[in-house]
Amino acid sequence: LAKVNSTLQDYDTAIPQFKAIIKKNPDDLKSLLSLAQIYFSKKEYNTADTLLSTYKNRFIGNKNFLYLLIKTKYLLNSYQAALSLTDTYLSNFQSNTVIEKIRGMSFYHMEKFDSTIQCLKRIDDYEKNHTLCYYIGVSYYKSERQQEAQKFLSLAITNSQPKDLASYYSYLAFSYDLTRNYALAIKNLKKSYDLSPQKTILFFLASEYDKYYKDKKVAARFYRRYLAENDT
Repeated sequence: LAKVNSTLQDYDTAIPQFKAIIKKNPDDLKSLLSLAQIYFSKKEYNTADTLLSTYKNRFIGNKNFLYLLIKTKYLLNSYQAALSLTDTYLSNFQSNTVIEKIRGMSFYHMEKFDSTIQCLKRIDDYEKNHTLCYYIGVSYYKSERQQEAQKFLSLAITNSQPKDLASYYSYLAFSYDLTRNYALAIKNLKKSYDLSPQKTILFFLASEYDKYYKDKKVAARFYRRYLAENDT
């Protein structure tokens, strides 16, 4: 009955039913995972984490339980805990795309960019995935490897969705700035601003024009626009 109510998305009824089942039989892993999935559906990640952590010692050897616990820790920004659990996962089970992505993104948020690159490049067809290319590109950018950064940020732009393009163009511009290719930096900042007119982009444009032109009038114009505009 609890499973039926869960399928019908009647979570208010299903939750106490699953809790009663688990209390009566703590070894009922299937019910435990179903309850955790309900909390995921409701985006109650702290509640899911408390539930799974309570039964960690009992079910840590189960692939599905461990996967859900890893995902929970990542969504709660507990990146070190997520990485530790992925080590356990990889010691016992074959890796997969989601595990590598969680590892790579956890390293990224911890600013361990070389490890980010290594993990995300292990994912099949990573060069066709604009999100992976973006994070690999930014990791190269932050690691001061601008040629690689420009390659992957360009791939991100080629494969991207419109809503993501502005930030992709921005980071590509920042990378060109560090290699003193100011003309391309300006070109990409303009594309970023056209897609998402953020005030800070005007400041960066002013800075690029200041470096690129001996005539400072253009730079001054962008500085004035930056000072005059409100954030969008």
